[in-house]
Amino acid sequence: MSESTTGSKPSGRAGPGDQPSKPSSRSAAHLQKILQMQYFQIAARRGAVPSDTSSSDMEANVQLPSKGSLGLKLALACIGIGAACGLYSLKQERDRSEMESRAAVEAERAQALALEVQQKKERDEIEAVRRSEAERARTEQAFRSRLAQSADLTRAQELAWFEEKFVKIETGPFEMGSRMEFNNAVHSVNVPDFWMDSTEVTLAEWNAVVQWSGAFGYVFGSKGSAKKDTHPVAEITWYDAVRWCNAKSERAGLRPCYYVGVGRGVSDVYRVGNLDLTNAMVDWEADGYRLPTEAEWEKAARGGLEGSKFPNGNKLPRSEANHSFDNVAPKPVKSYPPNGVGLYEMAGNVWEWVWDWYVADLSSFTGDPHGPDNGERRVIRGGGFSGSPDSCGVAARVSSRGEVSVETGGFRVARRPR
Repeated sequence: MSESTTGSKPSGRAGPGDQPSKPSSRSAAHLQKILQMQYFQIAARRGAVPSDTSSSDMEANVQLPSKGSLGLKLALACIGIGAACGLYSLKQERDRSEMESRAAVEAERAQALALEVQQKKERDEIEAVRRSEAERARTEQAFRSRLAQSADLTRAQELAWFEEKFVKIETGPFEMGSRMEFNNAVHSVNVPDFWMDSTEVTLAEWNAVVQWSGAFGYVFGSKGSAKKDTHPVAEITWYDAVRWCNAKSERAGLRPCYYVGVGRGVSDVYRVGNLDLTNAMVDWEADGYRLPTEAEWEKAARGGLEGSKFPNGNKLPRSEANHSFDNVAPKPVKSYPPNGVGLYEMAGNVWEWVWDWYVADLSSFTGDPHGPDNGERRVIRGGGFSGSPDSCGVAARVSSRGEVSVETGGFRVARRPR
């Protein structure tokens, strides 16, 4: 008698005698392929097969161990380990990515903060410069006002002094130098017109400017010396002679010529210290007082005489100049006859500082020369009471360091026309 279907066991749980259902051939093949791939990767890491073997070669050449073998168990264990390692690597990668992301954010914040700090610093610097410039402008304005008030009191006196003493030297070329001077060969220059003091600066003139200048920031290293107020001031350094020219200019309400740099403001005026000025630090167009250039000095000293050795000809008798120890000291200005244009003591009495740095060969300095831009010694012209007649020649040149002051050394000043 056949069994009824109603007594059959429910499906879903196998009984003791039941056999597990076999996976389909497609699932088995898929599993086979996964196992082969994992096994191949493990074998490649261990060097059993080349790491660059293609997947097709792997499928063709790599065979899994047989079912139930130790090799299969080992392979399956390695696959599990590999999966765990993969998950761990994935976590590490995710953590690293998060760390990099946080680091990038922090870097951006730090960069933004640094930029903000830099911008604030720049703003502060700009503001400091603005305040400094404003303060400088206020200071300069106050200084100009004081100068103007002082010049108002002295302008008439200074104008009278200028009109009484200065001689205009007309523009035009002349032959500078002498065949007898080894360091001043004959060469042509063309000096624009200028005004030259008819005498060397006297002690009275020196003292008047020095006493005035202290209230306006000037500091002089030389006291100056002379027997009387009418004698030429001596023992003056080149630096003090230049500063005196600036002080004289400001006292007269004129624009100074010498500056500490290329600036031309009130605070840029050369007033203190031994500064080796260059041609660029001179305002050659200013109407203030300055030392004459070598070319200006020689043209003025010649007094219109071409080719002569001395201001009034080729001889220098003692009746025309103070030289060769005729006296033990300088004599008062205007003690000797003037030259052809009305300048006194262009030979003898005291040596006179000029602007130029000394250079042995002047032949390359043509046109309106201001001399070389630097050097070690400044030029002195004209001879002195202790010098020989030859040293008093209009083309004779000697030099000295700018900080040196001697009893035989003084100066005279020049100006450009207004």
